[in-house]
Amino acid sequence: MNICVVGAGAIGGWVAARLALAGHTVMALTSRGPLASLTISDGDDSRDVAFARFDAPPQLLVIATKATALPGAAPALAPLVGQDTLAIAPIAEETTAHLRSPWAHPSFGGRFLAAERSVTPQGFDAHWRVSSLVTSAREQVRAGLSARGGPADDNAAAAVVATAAHRNTGPLQTFDVSLAQPINVYSMSTRAGKYGVLFIGLVLMAAFMFELFRKLRLHPIQYGLVGLSIALFFLLLLALSEKFAFWMAYAGAAAASVALLTVYFSTVLGGWRRGLSFGAFVALLYGALYGLLASESNALLLGALLIFGMVAVLMLVTRKVDWYALSRRVEPASVAAPEAQAP
Repeated sequence: MNICVVGAGAIGGWVAARLALAGHTVMALTSRGPLASLTISDGDDSRDVAFARFDAPPQLLVIATKATALPGAAPALAPLVGQDTLAIAPIAEETTAHLRSPWAHPSFGGRFLAAERSVTPQGFDAHWRVSSLVTSAREQVRAGLSARGGPADDNAAAAVVATAAHRNTGPLQTFDVSLAQPINVYSMSTRAGKYGVLFIGLVLMAAFMFELFRKLRLHPIQYGLVGLSIALFFLLLLALSEKFAFWMAYAGAAAASVALLTVYFSTVLGGWRRGLSFGAFVALLYGALYGLLASESNALLLGALLIFGMVAVLMLVTRKVDWYALSRRVEPASVAAPEAQAP
């Protein structure tokens, strides 16, 4: 594990040395820069510990500076904490933390949630207060630093201690903040694609309703072409969203799909009025789908209401349809055709 210890003084230097002896890759930083090596004494035993240097953000950051020096050291810590998640282990008697950022999409996690927090479009502000009486993080860290012996023995001892600590107290207790990425064009296209089967089913249902009430006959190939045109909408949406804003890409792909279906069904259904009404229904579905994609917190509710509404409309419209009469009307036609061809 790559570990960086900031403030490698008397305590921080000892912690960095113990971690290095346990087999970790440790970089120790002081106010004068990185330390190359450090000599520690344990009774009559003295050891020279060499430290590493790396440019990537460490997997674990240990801050051992004085509380009064922390505000001045904070800007220098920015390249070390990465860009995804910041986890703080509360090992003090009373651990307090105050994080403020212009990032408007934080995700709070870990063992302890913020005592006070506010999230606005301008950013977030959060406060933590954790007492040592409610956390075993100190014991967990102490167990991880309790290895003794040579480098080879240290690795084995550290593995044993880590396993014991995990069995007794579980994973290291921290409080975390993750900078969640807002929805981008690819995630929006992925979300739209998840509604693909439902969307195709609703359009085919509308085509079936026209066939039923207008007493027309649509071939399965025509149903297949309709489904293919809707599927191509999602591919066109993804391709356009890489070049334009998502709303522009969605509007262009939806307009092309609606125009194609309107022209096609104007001929299939035998009139422009029927084709325009079918196109208006498809445009309404595209508008409802965009509303689902734009709503992050209410997408499930809106989707459930949309499906319920469509099923309710279908049941109300077809409540007086005699399906057995429709099937009996089709059967004589299918039987009469072979009889007419008989010699």
